[in-house]
Amino acid sequence: MNGRKIILILILNILTTSLLYSQHKGKHQYRWAVFHPVAAIKVKHIYKKNLPIYQQVKQQKILDTLENGGKLDAFRHAFFMACFAQKIQTKKLIKLGIAHEKDDVYYFHKNKKAEYADIPDSTSIQMDLYNNNIGIELGRKYRTLSHQQIKDTIIRFISENKLKTIR
Repeated sequence: MNGRKIILILILNILTTSLLYSQHKGKHQYRWAVFHPVAAIKVKHIYKKNLPIYQQVKQQKILDTLENGGKLDAFRHAFFMACFAQKIQTKKLIKLGIAHEKDDVYYFHKNKKAEYADIPDSTSIQMDLYNNNIGIELGRKYRTLSHQQIKDTIIRFISENKLKTIR
């Protein structure tokens, strides 16, 4: 490829990524999206498709109402990562999870409230990364499960204490 084509591809990549990730995501997640544009598009679509399932669990108070450190937080991390893992490579998702946690810490240091967190401490970060990994394993192992079945499985995991909570 000549230099102009490469530059054009990079510009298109950055523009596409900025449209997808600029509004609500932090700089670490944005950087992840720049390097993984196809995965970023998939994440956005999967997230939008499954947000109503998460909202249903939250509104029905099936678990608890703690979006930071509680069962609902554990569910959110494991559920979305399981849904993502059915369509996206494991390595990319692990990096996305780390980027998400780095953004929470970054916002804390900038005196901004993190997405769902009060204060992103090392315990909650470790809990979130652990629950992300459980979700990734579930999604990778059971690629044909419906997202409703994933929801039910993760709720069962929480009742069996297979996911971590700190509250």
